[in-house]
Amino acid sequence: LNYTNFYMSSNGIINFGATGLSTATNNLSTANTANRPILAVLWDAMSGSSTESKASYEVTGTAPNRVLTVEWSNWRWNASALQAVISFQVKLYETSNVIEYVYQREAAAINGTGSATIGIGNASGSGVGSFVNLAAAINTPSISTTSVTTIKEKPANNQVFKFTPPACYYPGVVSITGATVNGAIVNLSQPFNVPIEVYLGDQVPTATSVATATIPAGTTNLPVTGLLPSKNYNVYFRYTCAGTTSAEDWRESESF
Repeated sequence: LNYTNFYMSSNGIINFGATGLSTATNNLSTANTANRPILAVLWDAMSGSSTESKASYEVTGTAPNRVLTVEWSNWRWNASALQAVISFQVKLYETSNVIEYVYQREAAAINGTGSATIGIGNASGSGVGSFVNLAAAINTPSISTTSVTTIKEKPANNQVFKFTPPACYYPGVVSITGATVNGAIVNLSQPFNVPIEVYLGDQVPTATSVATATIPAGTTNLPVTGLLPSKNYNVYFRYTCAGTTSAEDWRESESF
């Protein structure tokens, strides 16, 4: 999806949903779909000072290679800190879809214990495959697909956390139309270059779950039959990226 607007929160996030997200309750696994996607640059209880802090953004470069930089300068972490604790930025790169988080330590210590999240929540919803975040030990960075809300140390000066989409990342939307008593049509908003597996069920799929249907490469819709009446279905999808032998984890799309 392409976005032309974003919301910026004092609590270290930007989001692209229908409504802005300002809560300090930093959990990417449960965040409301209406607020997603979410970029948690340093999501915690934070605040700015009228005398020392700035919240700003800038677009540089020319299309199709522009960069959006959103900055929190001289921010207080936790919110009750008496002086600036940290400054940080998120950079969004047009066309490549690379995302970078950049940090600078300020003089003051965190007031109390930090409990931050650093990661990304996608547009699809909560649950399995809907987010990635850093593990709590950010001095040896690693990605976790389990919710982490307990980062309690400042990233190093000039630390950059870079998120690069896989080469075959599907940029479109998987949706359902034409739902009947026992069938529906699975749709792709744009064709894709590898087959996409779709799982329809009332529970979160596991790594060994069998796809309900597979949308062939270059196809944008596929009828599905054999569904049960009066049953709520969650829609998940996955695919195998170029150069790999296994599919990505299931990602949630929608419910019907």
